[in-house]
Amino acid sequence: MGHKIDKEGFSSEEIAEFKSRLNEETKLLHTVAKNGGFSNNIKQIGFELELTLLNHDRQPHNTNLEFVNAFNKPFLVTEVHESTIEINSDPFQLKNKVFHQGEQHLHKLVSQVRKFANKQKSDIISIGIFPTEDIDNYTESHMTNEARYHMMEKCLRKYRLYKPAKININKTDSLTIDIDSIACIGLLTAFQIHCRIGLSESARFYNASLIASAPLLACAGNSPYLFGKSL
Repeated sequence: MGHKIDKEGFSSEEIAEFKSRLNEETKLLHTVAKNGGFSNNIKQIGFELELTLLNHDRQPHNTNLEFVNAFNKPFLVTEVHESTIEINSDPFQLKNKVFHQGEQHLHKLVSQVRKFANKQKSDIISIGIFPTEDIDNYTESHMTNEARYHMMEKCLRKYRLYKPAKININKTDSLTIDIDSIACIGLLTAFQIHCRIGLSESARFYNASLIASAPLLACAGNSPYLFGKSL
């Protein structure tokens, strides 16, 4: 999903060059699409599973960078918050028993990660919102220490005019808090499905995914508690 960067900021000249190249590549993309240059014969699917690392007290364990580096396998990467990690599956052809194949494959990868975690006297959990989270654990100091995340933090703060983002949820209970860091992304972990399809089918697949999203979320939601509130 791209390359890591080695610095936390870019000069105005570098930003201008990036914008220029992005415009050129967007025009090229449009030309290739218009001329039928994209294959419609490949249909693949892949899976992404985000997990929370746990310490011996079953609380978030803020050691994802050290954990991923020690595990040292390409399918496991860090996420924004220092307690979250991400497993990326192999791609599968979108046919026959693809979901069964993907499930078995993910079980195998998760088992490898869990065994490694257990050797370090820690564990992993797959859950949307960890119910006993402490808001103080989601400040900038708990963001994964990688240049790309620091860069994202700086850019988003600039575009917010250095004002905090506000979360306002009113359900069974009410929750209103100000958050000043992208580390808050770690409050949510998810299972995601990625599809590779032909351009001619992209609108139909996109619309189908929107239609399916509501019932899927209703069925899969398993963690309605955040900061002691029932949401």
